Amino acid sequence: METLTTGTTATAPNDDGAVVSTFTYNSSGASESVTITATGGGLFGETTVTIEEQSQESASVTFNDQSVQNGTEEVTVDSANFTRADGSAGDYVVVVHVVNDTEFDIGVDNSISAPVGASGNLSNGAESITVDLNSSAAFEDGDALDTLSENVTLRAMLHTTANDSAFDNRLGNAIAGIEPGDETDDANITVEEAAEDAPANFEVSNVTPDGVNVTAGDNITVNADIENVGGQQATQSVEFRIVATDGNTSIDNASATRSQNVTLNASANDTVTFENVSTDGLTAGDFTHGVFSENDSATATITVEEDAENVTVGDQEVPVRFTTETENGDRTVTADNAVDAINTFLDDGIFRRCRC
Repeated sequence: METLTTGTTATAPNDDGAVVSTFTYNSSGASESVTITATGGGLFGETTVTIEEQSQESASVTFNDQSVQNGTEEVTVDSANFTRADGSAGDYVVVVHVVNDTEFDIGVDNSISAPVGASGNLSNGAESITVDLNSSAAFEDGDALDTLSENVTLRAMLHTTANDSAFDNRLGNAIAGIEPGDETDDANITVEEAAEDAPANFEVSNVTPDGVNVTAGDNITVNADIENVGGQQATQSVEFRIVATDGNTSIDNASATRSQNVTLNASANDTVTFENVSTDGLTAGDFTHGVFSENDSATATITVEEDAENVTVGDQEVPVRFTTETENGDRTVTADNAVDAINTFLDDGIFRRCRC
């Protein structure tokens, strides 16, 4: 028994080795065995010859439906392959056409446009192939699709490579054994509007000073952290406000005493500083102060103390601060520097002293 491939010629020898019969067998089917009987010419009996299907070039491409954002310049072909008859890798380019487009008249197949996109050179099997719709090297006549702005059906087609251009003829026309259509696949491309970035959002945190005592009339420096947690750059007016904690006005409704413009990119942050904020005119007591953006705010507290006064105790002048006053006119004071601390001061100028 002898094994042959389709389209080859077999020879049948006689008993002494001389060729007495030749024949050619062609088949487009799968591998099979046939029995050939020759009569005369010295060939006696019959012989069985196995005919194997001859290897051919093969090509395939998979181009699945996909959604892209408006303005996209690329599409993705899922996979492609070109294998030569001897099993070696074939070189090719994936070229994209618009299906049922009438803008171009190339005189060959008016069901598709001229090429509107192309990949780079590929070999054998490839996956997740990027096809550039704005490849100037591939489209010297300006036929590039550039960007996707509306829904469209595209056809991916395998072409041969070329030395002096982006690609050459389609495989179905250039390679024997590959039928036109075997090397193509269509995909519906849905164009979606890109989601807009979230607007700017300035969050405020870490306001200082917090929980400290200050002397009325002193200047303080206020700091706060500002972060833009939105998706767009923006400039906002950031304000400083201060009110008495037990007063009638909420800090949310208070007027700004200072403000400055702050510009932040998306996800950026910065520290805003209000320098030389005067406490002049503030009465002794607790105050809430805060920093306000257009979106958010954060607050802290300070205690304002009256400025010290010098009073004479014996032969000494002692700086004191008056913190409270009773109905009888007594005012509680605190002494900054004194061996004998004063704890009450009467309207008639008599001091009651205690050693603390």
